[in-house]
Amino acid sequence: MIDEEKVDVIESVIQGLMVQYGISSDLEELEVTPVFEENAYKRHQFTLKVQGEQYKGFVHESEIQWFHPQPMQKMEEEKVQAIEEEIHEKLADYQKEEDK
Repeated sequence: MIDEEKVDVIESVIQGLMVQYGISSDLEELEVTPVFEENAYKRHQFTLKVQGEQYKGFVHESEIQWFHPQPMQKMEEEKVQAIEEEIHEKLADYQKEEDK
């Protein structure tokens, strides 16, 4: 068995390599929270940082709606797609926890 500290180091190294080779984004501090839970407009809001720049938006019916500034203005399309994939993965994990 590997202790938690070594797992964190391994995950960090893997994430760095994935960013380096364009497999993943340089995403930091992704947070997903539910909003409008009490009515028909239920959706999830997210906040994240990429290269020190903060971005926010909503996910509604699997569609990402970015607030201003939008990452497409500062990043290549492939990087934005990688970020959006990570948002969807984090949301899926969040919803699994919510369903427990």
